[in-house]
Amino acid sequence: MGGEDWQEWIDTLINADAIAPNARSIAFSYIGPESTHAIYHQGTLGRAKVDLHQASHAVNLKLAPFGGSAYAAVCKALVTKASVFIPTFALM
Repeated sequence: MGGEDWQEWIDTLINADAIAPNARSIAFSYIGPESTHAIYHQGTLGRAKVDLHQASHAVNLKLAPFGGSAYAAVCKALVTKASVFIPTFALM
């Protein structure tokens, strides 16, 4: 998900009068192992991550009138059984 999707989601909630006072919105991202950087950093997904982080400021401004805020959090990636579905990433 890039930042545009996040902004549209927040716009939909605002237009539906469904934002609670002091609402917080957090978009989670991650930094994976170096072996996936070609896909997840230099590729299309990497561009979506950049867009997501840039959008956090716009979403934050949209939530401010409600006393809310928005954050893009970067978390550690974990290798799990589901990792086999990541292109070019084999379980160790």
